[in-house]
Amino acid sequence: MKIMDYVRTMTEENKHKGGFIHPLSMIKENCVFNFPIHLSKATEVHSSCKIGKYSFINSYTVLYSKVEVGNYCTFARNCEIGVADHPTNWLSSNSFQYSNGIFPILKDIDITKSQFVSQKKTVIGNDVWVGAKVCIINGVHIGTGAIIAAGAVVTKNVEPYSIVGGVPARMIRKRFSDKHIKLLLELEWWKLDPHELNNIKFNNIDLAIKQLKERL
Repeated sequence: MKIMDYVRTMTEENKHKGGFIHPLSMIKENCVFNFPIHLSKATEVHSSCKIGKYSFINSYTVLYSKVEVGNYCTFARNCEIGVADHPTNWLSSNSFQYSNGIFPILKDIDITKSQFVSQKKTVIGNDVWVGAKVCIINGVHIGTGAIIAAGAVVTKNVEPYSIVGGVPARMIRKRFSDKHIKLLLELEWWKLDPHELNNIKFNNIDLAIKQLKERL
């Protein structure tokens, strides 16, 4: 099935769940979407990715292979998530030494391949905000509720509900107190649909937590 046929079929099958997949987005094999999701113009979702419900991916953002995105995540434009590794102490940094993927002609050439894992699983938690032009290296885990400032290059794991930025990205501050963070992680509100969050006082974290505790 062609990519465009796949997108069209997938969209028709999930119309009742809402969401949007732009016809100029690119989706590769073995991806799992928990609708509704939103993929904007020229987004790329590579093989074996997972995207949770109510997650929004803006234009020209790329999810490379083996990226898992939780619920209620938001990606700005021009992000690159799960960027592959390359060998730094081998003869070359080029992938021809361990893969035929980019140049299939190499299948007919007798080159001894060495083992190298270029693409490890990258995990983006729930309710994560990723600013414009962020680069996240493969194999990194971004904790639930984290915020990645625009232009950051993330090379290490990010703690839940922390704000990081810079090149390489470093902790700026936590969004809430440790007590609030513990409660939010226990409540797991992101498993709910928006109609189940009706009348929650979103802009008052203490009251929102109190209301969630009464409801869950």
